[in-house]
Amino acid sequence: MNFFEALYPQTMLVNLLLGLTCLFWSYRIIHLQGKQKLGISLFFMFSGLSLIAGGFYHGYYLVPTNETASSLWFFSHVFSIFSVSFLQWGSLDIWCKNEQQKKNFMILVMGQFIIMLTYRILVPNFLLVAISFGLATSHLILVTYKASQEAIKGSKWLLTGLSFVMLSGVVFLFKDKTEETLYLLNVSHAILGIGFYQMFLGVKILDFEVSEEILQVK
Repeated sequence: MNFFEALYPQTMLVNLLLGLTCLFWSYRIIHLQGKQKLGISLFFMFSGLSLIAGGFYHGYYLVPTNETASSLWFFSHVFSIFSVSFLQWGSLDIWCKNEQQKKNFMILVMGQFIIMLTYRILVPNFLLVAISFGLATSHLILVTYKASQEAIKGSKWLLTGLSFVMLSGVVFLFKDKTEETLYLLNVSHAILGIGFYQMFLGVKILDFEVSEEILQVK
């Protein structure tokens, strides 16, 4: 694949730049913060991989017309499924009050992961993944809002970032597989990039131990 032969180079460029940036943020979080923020680091990593695969797919194809396109399309969705699950797992230390709650929620996350992955393998459609991502983001907005009310350091950055991520999803719903409206995908990913950056800033300074202590008191 040659970038200069891409049918939609602007779409590819947006995806690749954001995808590579997500990989960098993933490295920064795990390098600076350690295993405590591993889940969020893996969220950024798989988001980056999804964006890169999606960038090559959307750069050359509008629909999966051959094996290469189908593979890129499939893996961009699978990486998104992993990113949703790791976002949920990584958020546990922000809001879960005890170990039993964490175990119960992880069972829910694993069940959702299996359902999404099975659905995507059997049905070539991104709809269920998009719905699951929307539900996960909505839940995190609510629990992060509670953390922001307790003045937990970094929570307001995280809340703002999640709100932008949700907005990007709304814009994404209006795009379709036509060249005329492909620019909406670029707009969606630009908004997503703003949201991810704010999430990165919030997670980088968020103190999970302090947040857990405050939530336990409540």
